[in-house]
Amino acid sequence: MGYKAGRVDRKKVNEGVPVEVCGAKWIIARAGNAQALDVVEEVRKASLKTGEERIRANAEIIADGILRGWGNDVMDIEGNPLPYSREAAIELLIDDPELADGLLVEARRNENFYRDDVATQKKKR
Repeated sequence: MGYKAGRVDRKKVNEGVPVEVCGAKWIIARAGNAQALDVVEEVRKASLKTGEERIRANAEIIADGILRGWGNDVMDIEGNPLPYSREAAIELLIDDPELADGLLVEARRNENFYRDDVATQKKKR
């Protein structure tokens, strides 16, 4: 069958796509996008001494490099829609490692970032 080039939609890679993780809708960019790499480089340069600093740094990498927003189904403790913000994202990611892991899994799933017409392209036999 071989490898088919041109499957990836660069706009989706950088601006994000909707995915469902932990029962809610999140807008994520692909892991390894340019913005994420810049954030990772900043964290590498930082002198992180404590576990708490490293946990926060990992949350910041996801919040600044991968997460682009979320749907109205992300709620605060009282059940009200939680508006998207960088700080709210960091707090959610620190509080819920399962959420952080799920977002990273989806950010690494290449199919999430394929062009919309890839599924309808004729396959060679």
